Amino acid sequence: MVSKVFEGTNVEIPAVLANRDRRVATQAQLLREHPSQVVVACKLNIPGPVKNSATIQAFFTAGLARLEDQWLACGQPFEIATSWEDAPTGPERFYLLYSAGVTVKEGAVHFEERQPANRLFDLDVLITNGGESHSLSRGDFDLPVRTCLICGRPAKECGRSRRHSVEELQARVAKLIDEATAANQRETVAEQLADQAVKAMLNEVVTWPKPVLVDPVEHRAHPDMDVFTFIQSATSLRPYFQQAATAGLNFPTEQPAPLFFNQLRLPGQRAETTMFKATAGVNTHKGTIFSLGILTGTVATLKGPSVASYPVERSTGCQRDVG
Repeated sequence: MVSKVFEGTNVEIPAVLANRDRRVATQAQLLREHPSQVVVACKLNIPGPVKNSATIQAFFTAGLARLEDQWLACGQPFEIATSWEDAPTGPERFYLLYSAGVTVKEGAVHFEERQPANRLFDLDVLITNGGESHSLSRGDFDLPVRTCLICGRPAKECGRSRRHSVEELQARVAKLIDEATAANQRETVAEQLADQAVKAMLNEVVTWPKPVLVDPVEHRAHPDMDVFTFIQSATSLRPYFQQAATAGLNFPTEQPAPLFFNQLRLPGQRAETTMFKATAGVNTHKGTIFSLGILTGTVATLKGPSVASYPVERSTGCQRDVG
């Protein structure tokens, strides 16, 4: 499939320079108005005359959602100050954070290096120091320098020497964005399938009449449980169904089906433990975990061929706040 990354409007140099002035002015204004906070200016490094497109903007938005998740996981409060994400010069967003500058910078570098496609993000961390604005660099904290997307040398060195053509860089950028977009789509499908699984369980328990089964009206055949027990159980199992769907989406099509069944065995056992914890030991959905888990994962395998995904990064990028 032909990439749609660079299906956008060509931008001339004067527009790029005018946007840079706009960015600098915005950063200066935010620092003046919020001298005790850290400003994070977010943009993308996109080579060539096309700086924005529907695909680029979607990639930018999805990436910053993960950055926000990282901040939340680390207990770093933030707010969006302003943005211009549909500008032809490229999507940009500006945040205000309440953490120490060094903490934010270390987290920004962690994010930029966390996955291959994240290296396209340029997160500029700015603080007010002695009444003057100051952009924190990697060199200030002995953090690793940015490397070239193609050869791995220092990026500034390749940029100054123009070692790689625009066409080479665009091909690499398109590949990174397309791979990240495919991964985002798989995650969205997994979430949707998990939602449908939980919805099915909730619809089943509220259906009436169901003789000798639990419904909102009666549960005399099962005095140890009621409709609320089932609701608590169903909602607790959503992470398992998303895991089953993710396993299906990423299962290699050339592998025999029994391997997929075996892959779900341990998550299913853990899901049973989760269910019993939610219901105080009552068996509400043990059979459903087995059957609906297999069904959810199997439906996911039919959504399309597996696409190579990034390695799972388990570190949150949290740093001890020294401020």
